[in-house]
Amino acid sequence: VEMTYCLIMGSSRGLGAAMVEEFLKREDMFIIGFARSDIKEIKNSEQWLATKRYRHIKTDITQSECTEKLKTICSELSGKPLMIIFNAALVKSDSSENKRIIYPIFDEINRIAIGGLRRVLEGVEDHLLNFGGVFVGISAFSAIAPPVQELRLAYPATKAYLDMVLRCLRFAWKAKVKVVTVHLGHLDSLGDGKRYWFVPNYAQTARKITQALGRVNIPNEINYPFLYNLLYRRFFVFVPDRVYYWAINLLTKIIPEQKK
Repeated sequence: VEMTYCLIMGSSRGLGAAMVEEFLKREDMFIIGFARSDIKEIKNSEQWLATKRYRHIKTDITQSECTEKLKTICSELSGKPLMIIFNAALVKSDSSENKRIIYPIFDEINRIAIGGLRRVLEGVEDHLLNFGGVFVGISAFSAIAPPVQELRLAYPATKAYLDMVLRCLRFAWKAKVKVVTVHLGHLDSLGDGKRYWFVPNYAQTARKITQALGRVNIPNEINYPFLYNLLYRRFFVFVPDRVYYWAINLLTKIIPEQKK
């Protein structure tokens, strides 16, 4: 069986780990996971390694060492098309109770989501342009202003940045590299079944994403949940601010804040 090689940024937990789980169900997939965590700190890592189709790279995508490690891996896989999944975001409030910006958190979000994207692109661009492949960016329409979670400023800004970079890459790389934008709604980080009907957990979301990426004709966009993203695209993005904030305030009264 010819192996498909997939590099996942942020593979140690959350959605990244869930995608590793899903991809390893396919015997033709070899996963290389990138994370700041050591392999021993990752849940289910023994099972991953037992498949002999998982390799772990401990690195910080905000540092130049990540770019060099990516280039080394690309040289080892010379001639083979790669799938790169950029799943890197710090989901954290950067606004205090008195509405002041918490600048260290603001900076950290930008380092991971924007600086990290730059490091990853530099590491894989030559390989993708020479041998082809797929570059997937995990974005979120819900980042525009999460209605049931704490106020975030840098997070939606970095997601908008990722959206535009991916859109521009489609023109820059043209037919040589498939560029995919994944738009997600809110995810249930607890994953214990105690979630709202429109909030899927990491496993459900990873299953949808990997299924779409396994198609012969991979779509340019993956929207999940579809109706949720359609609501954001058609309503929240285009309505006047006063209507938007009225809807947000109404939602926060109807829907209690999800426990962390």
